[in-house]
Amino acid sequence: MSTYNRENYLPAAMESILNQTYTDFEFIIIDDASTDNTAKLLQEYQEKDSRIVVISNPQNLGYNKNLTTGFKLAKGKYLARMDDDDISLPTRFEKQVDFLEKNPDITVVGTFIEIFGNNPMKSWCTLTDWDELAVAMNFYNPICHPSVMIRNSFLKEHNLAYDPEVLYAEEYDLWKNIIFLGGKLANIPEVLLKYRSHLQNVSQKKDTSKIQTDFANSIRNQLLSRMFSKTKIAELNKKLIYYPFDCNKKKILEETLNTLKKFPDIPSSGIDKLMDKLVGKKSDIHIFFASDDNYAQHLAIAITSLLINSTSFDNFHLYILDGNISEKNKNKILACKKIKDFQIEFIKIDDKLFEICPLTPDCQHISRQTYYRYIIPILKPELEKCFYFDCDIIITDSLNKFWNIDLKDNYIAAVEELYEGASDDCSRLNIEYEINAGILLINNKKWITDNIVDLLFKNTVKLTQQNILKWQDQDVINYTFNKKMLFVSPAYNLQCNAFYDGQHSLYTDYEMKLAKSHYAIIHYNSNLKPWHNDCKHPLWEQYFYYLQRSPYKKTHYLKIIKLKLKTLKHFFFIKEKNKDNTELRYKILRIRVVKVIRRNNTKEISIFGFKMKFPNTPK
Repeated sequence: MSTYNRENYLPAAMESILNQTYTDFEFIIIDDASTDNTAKLLQEYQEKDSRIVVISNPQNLGYNKNLTTGFKLAKGKYLARMDDDDISLPTRFEKQVDFLEKNPDITVVGTFIEIFGNNPMKSWCTLTDWDELAVAMNFYNPICHPSVMIRNSFLKEHNLAYDPEVLYAEEYDLWKNIIFLGGKLANIPEVLLKYRSHLQNVSQKKDTSKIQTDFANSIRNQLLSRMFSKTKIAELNKKLIYYPFDCNKKKILEETLNTLKKFPDIPSSGIDKLMDKLVGKKSDIHIFFASDDNYAQHLAIAITSLLINSTSFDNFHLYILDGNISEKNKNKILACKKIKDFQIEFIKIDDKLFEICPLTPDCQHISRQTYYRYIIPILKPELEKCFYFDCDIIITDSLNKFWNIDLKDNYIAAVEELYEGASDDCSRLNIEYEINAGILLINNKKWITDNIVDLLFKNTVKLTQQNILKWQDQDVINYTFNKKMLFVSPAYNLQCNAFYDGQHSLYTDYEMKLAKSHYAIIHYNSNLKPWHNDCKHPLWEQYFYYLQRSPYKKTHYLKIIKLKLKTLKHFFFIKEKNKDNTELRYKILRIRVVKVIRRNNTKEISIFGFKMKFPNTPK
């Protein structure tokens, strides 16, 4: 352990080591010229426990040099690392020694971690076996440094230590060197270290974070250079997120992992394991939508986004609860098969089944098709489960992991309702939490077993008679499934209120922040949609991005679209040829510019990924 000015955290860290169930160790602590009470604390502990060896530096030498000093002094068969602000659980050493004794081919073993403190983070230690770690190590460091135990003989045999020049990524560099020399790493799949996250962490301070990132990038590039050219590495660095790595789009992860299969040094079993953990598995995914002719375009755009962002593991069966969609629009929807093939069935629904289901004054923008989801299980009783999606959504990532979630004994899996009035709804309905019913994973079998379809209709009548029905079917679903709902990440139903005046009783601020930057489903759940001028959802432009890639692009893309960015407005005249190609006509397009890049005497406008250039002062 290296320590510097940690008098507040040091006692807890030391106690956690001294109280290990495995007791045969020496505890080498290097005090790097601390100026607070650290030296005094170390002296007091050393007087109480003979296992403690304190080295006091006359001047500050730095973390890397201190750890190398500790390595040289250590006499043990195994070297355990520990930081001065973390806490090791009592059985950590016992389990790591046992693991290394039973697995002589493993050089370094870490553990899973629990992150605590005042600066929330997502754990990067979720992999266990060497073969999957060997793959992941090419992209990020999947082992927590203060959790490791290292085989001392391997370090001595190869004269390995921390490079004093590699600041704040010294362990990643050491793991790289161990791998290059034939060593292997693993994680015990159990939390044996509590990792303290605070604003003084190297990764959180602006100056040290930049240095750490630069060195981590350099180490990653050295690992990738065994397989790829500099150009390919630059391409990977541009499209991949290295932390949190599992927040990458599943399609990108699948493509990246597949590129590694041709390299014999990369274990194929590790690639397969990572595919299963991060991307998904072969799945027949059944999805119901409800739509009338007015929403057919929006349905097609939702399907377009679903197909574009799917992986090869996703096989889709779509069921359209048909509220009189025209043949013309059905053909447009079927044209989505050009993107990726799927099975589709239009199911005509008799509206008379829903005559007892009212349209409430608060939901005048919603049609009666919203109630169609009630009868999904009796339409397809052979399905174990299925999705129900509203049409006003954009799907930006594969849904494979969501689909394969364990529903257990719950009727549905969904995301909490995020608008600020949700607590009032809970009081009105006498329930604990409220879900947003626009995105549902339905436990079809349980609905049938418990006769839920009848119960939903009965509760609709009950809530109507009691005069407490406000949000139509959403109220009924929440009332019916109270305490039998599985809540999933808000990334699977990113509602407008997540960005504004919303609430989130079930999610931490960090979980909400992560969902807003790494979302899988965007839900335009207010009465103002992206095709309305006053839509307030910050991700409204994603609708038009997928519109341009949908079968409706030629019909609707050049209509007057108002884009919003502050108050900057521009008017463009778009040249268009008539259908007979004989005459040019001009169409006015009023746009609020998304992005302006000034170069010399031109502006470059980027809209939905397409660029237009024009002079600064056009006539």
